[in-house]
Amino acid sequence: MVKRQIKSLRIRDLMHLAKHLGTTPQELDEICCNIENHPSKYYFRWEKKTKKGKVRPMVKVYGRLRNVLDRLNCLLQRIELPPYVHGGVPGCSTVTNALPHRAQPLLLSVDIEKHFPNVRPIKVYSMFVNQQQCSSDVARTLTRLTTLDGGLPQGSPTSVAVSNLVTLNLSKRLHGFAEARYCECTQYIDDYNFSGKARFAASQGKVLNIIAQEGFKVNPLKTKVMKGDDEKIVTGIKVDTWHLDVPKDTIKKAHAAILELKTNKERGYPISYKQIRSIEGKIRHISSFNSGAGKFLFKQFRAINANVS
Repeated sequence: MVKRQIKSLRIRDLMHLAKHLGTTPQELDEICCNIENHPSKYYFRWEKKTKKGKVRPMVKVYGRLRNVLDRLNCLLQRIELPPYVHGGVPGCSTVTNALPHRAQPLLLSVDIEKHFPNVRPIKVYSMFVNQQQCSSDVARTLTRLTTLDGGLPQGSPTSVAVSNLVTLNLSKRLHGFAEARYCECTQYIDDYNFSGKARFAASQGKVLNIIAQEGFKVNPLKTKVMKGDDEKIVTGIKVDTWHLDVPKDTIKKAHAAILELKTNKERGYPISYKQIRSIEGKIRHISSFNSGAGKFLFKQFRAINANVS
């Protein structure tokens, strides 16, 4: 059963909060103290290597904190968000985020720099008090539950939902700014995309100023203006025409992986099950947007007839 959406939490005392989270105020305080003094009791830390070779700190949450955060996440998911917020929202995806930007003359893509680590506890606390209308003691407890090492831990069940709420005023301002100029604006976690007439490129400076005014920093390396014949990509999806597609580079990388697999087999190198599954996953993803490219790649892949070790 889908629970009705709510405008804000409006939790005014710790007993009410504890009831929502399936615990007691005493246990909540104990959990918060452990997070601050013995975080390894609930967090397993690990590092994830990105496709571009960067290392991203991640966590896996377990124990009673995991139970509490799962219930809190279900509660946060009920808070009504604007339709232009897509990341971590039930029923939304990178596809729904890309759809509004199809076949536009210009695309501006902006990324918030090191977003999760830079969402400070004071921002989270302020959001729960001012936006979600919680009492100060409830907001303090929620902040202690959802932050770690001075930011939002990547991998925690609540981090995306909290991020969406912390950036809500920024998202509303950016959407209003774009709408006044007859442009589209969508948000996918820390990615903001704007599309419309070519003249919107002149508004890039004002967009960056709004982001700075809200206390966030832009990653200059991921701020891109795509226009004319440029390949326009939104959250990994090509939006040059009304038909969504995968970027050319995605197809090239899948083709290169198949050729590498073929070379390794011919040289007698062992081929792992993980390698096979990875290539299959890449091709299936491509096929979901571009059936022609998918069939071509699958044909090449099957011709190798690789043995899985």
